[in-house]
Amino acid sequence: MKSYSTRFFSLFEADEAPVTPDQQAADQSLKDVNVGDLGATPGSDQVAQAKQQSQATQLAELESWIGRIDEFIKYLNGVDSESVQSKLHQSGCDSLFEKIARSETKKIARVAVDLSSLAESLKGYLIAGSNDRT
Repeated sequence: MKSYSTRFFSLFEADEAPVTPDQQAADQSLKDVNVGDLGATPGSDQVAQAKQQSQATQLAELESWIGRIDEFIKYLNGVDSESVQSKLHQSGCDSLFEKIARSETKKIARVAVDLSSLAESLKGYLIAGSNDRT
């Protein structure tokens, strides 16, 4: 145990590691660089503002996607008389719509459920993104 502790303390108390030629070259190349020359000012939060603006734009677009998906869900499977499902079920006997209703009702409902699931997932991302902004 004693040999371990003496080795540990000798490493712990040792000076910095020797500088490699790569580190020397990097230090030399950065000596004459002024931060202002790089297009940024120290303490500037331009990057943070640009990121916030980009995220706000993305959140607004995501919100519009969710709205359009919700509209399409209502168009497919809404409760009003203008939805596809309602029109199919209100059609008369031996009509084209009656044949579609008989064979495609489950598929239309399944698509509406899948879209609803997607919309709910996107709402989760919207909430998470809104919480990240604050």
